[in-house]
Amino acid sequence: VSALLCNWEAFYASVFKREVNFSGISVPAHQAGFDRLIVVAEGMTLNVAFHACRDSFPVWSYCCDDLDKAVKTNDREPNQSYAGWVRDRVEADEELKNLSANQLREKEIQGVTLLERLLMELKFQEETGDYLDKRMVNLCSGSRCSDCYVPDVYWFDRKLCVYRYHPDDWGGYLRSRQAVS
Repeated sequence: VSALLCNWEAFYASVFKREVNFSGISVPAHQAGFDRLIVVAEGMTLNVAFHACRDSFPVWSYCCDDLDKAVKTNDREPNQSYAGWVRDRVEADEELKNLSANQLREKEIQGVTLLERLLMELKFQEETGDYLDKRMVNLCSGSRCSDCYVPDVYWFDRKLCVYRYHPDDWGGYLRSRQAVS
């Protein structure tokens, strides 16, 4: 785990020009199948992450550029640095297809926040040169917009898109990523 944390420190230095120290961060116990670590630095914002995405590849958002204003509620906030695990795969979780954000909440399944998903995209592209969610829409069920809709992320026409769905919307193409935090 310490090597992964060092890797995330280098990522923040490279992408955000920000020196961070994750040596004292609490990392949840590893669970089988959840092999990708996500680390969110204290004070990180959606706008900063989205602008870093824009600096790396084409982006589009339903709310222009102010995601901090549009997304008001998150299951995890970067009041301090934190870490969590997700499945290490390109597409969002097959196991969670056909489940709405409300159904996931009822089943007490934690999903990634929009901030975590944007950081995942940046880190994945830095590591592989490729992108996530090529065919499916990643429902960021750990976040809620100010109008109670749920943000999502997907690629369309070679552009990273941030949109939103009603919390009762579901479908085979709409999937969350389960988070272990």
